[in-house]
Amino acid sequence: MEQFEYLISNLFSQQGLANSQKEIDLLIDTHRPIADDVEFSDILFWTQSYSDFLREALADDSDWPELVFRLNNRLLS
Repeated sequence: MEQFEYLISNLFSQQGLANSQKEIDLLIDTHRPIADDVEFSDILFWTQSYSDFLREALADDSDWPELVFRLNNRLLS
């Protein structure tokens, strides 16, 4: 059975977003820090589709939530 490696870049590629480390770092550096009162999945630069994906990832019992939390933490710092 092939095992999938869960990386932050996979979160971006799931939605067809630029997913190189340089592009991810640039997006995070450009938009952080996100205000504490903004729901992570409602950040304005996410598409509706990506917001839905993030909400589902957090609600599901899967491997995605850890990556979503890591991305969230990077945007808050």
